[in-house]
Amino acid sequence: MTILITGSSGKTARPLTALLKSTVQLLIASRSGKEVDGIPAVKLDWSDTATYANPFEHPQAQSDPIQAVYLVSQPGNVDPSRALNHFIDVAQAHGVRRFVLLSAIREDESTSGTGKAHAYLKGLGVEWAVLRPTWFMENFSEQHHYPTIKKGSEFYSATGEGRISFVSTEDVAAVAYQALMAIQPPNQDYIIVGGELLSHEDVAVLFTNILGRQVRHVAISPEQLVQRFTSFGLPATYAKRLADGENRARRGEFAILNDVVAEVTGRPPITLQEYIQKNKQVW
Repeated sequence: MTILITGSSGKTARPLTALLKSTVQLLIASRSGKEVDGIPAVKLDWSDTATYANPFEHPQAQSDPIQAVYLVSQPGNVDPSRALNHFIDVAQAHGVRRFVLLSAIREDESTSGTGKAHAYLKGLGVEWAVLRPTWFMENFSEQHHYPTIKKGSEFYSATGEGRISFVSTEDVAAVAYQALMAIQPPNQDYIIVGGELLSHEDVAVLFTNILGRQVRHVAISPEQLVQRFTSFGLPATYAKRLADGENRARRGEFAILNDVVAEVTGRPPITLQEYIQKNKQVW
């Protein structure tokens, strides 16, 4: 069996690849199509349907057919379901029997983002799992918070006093691994959260204590956050979607705790303190 990992350069795909590479045959897909650590790769561009058949025509898939796919949508696309659903059709036609879709904790299956792809998968009669994580710890080390912490010892949010159960992508990957490798079809959503509720002020305290210098959380409005994101070059529609997420956090919609990581992986979720301590050289 070959497992196809899409979005192979992404935050969850990288640790998932590391978990799987010694267990099964892998094929990784990205817009560049570049091999990583000797793992065969193929070009897959969500904006170009002509590339959708590429994975199934690759020699790896010809010799050992793809039976499971890890689906990661195109970053910045506010409605990726059209592309995802099209690709799912192509994959199913080539014999893929299991799909594990990376989504988000508050996606609406009738209207939003990857949510419509959830509903599509569930109606096909295939084996499926939908991963619905909360906010990634890696946003502090790889995305918009990283440069402001490193250069200015501060980070910005519109979350106010809202508390969030931040989760590591290593935990998301560990759940994805189990969903892909389980003998029995998962056929369920996994709400993947961390083990503690923290405001961004709490996060600033953790950074201050671990890095040994003052790190400050700068509270701004959702409107100001949209302006920041668009100044970085993000499309206005995507910037508004991100700011809406922060506003929802302000209202407490991401203050969720459960035992999913422990139940699926057999260990507790990584804490943000552990994550910062392990990666403190980054900042």
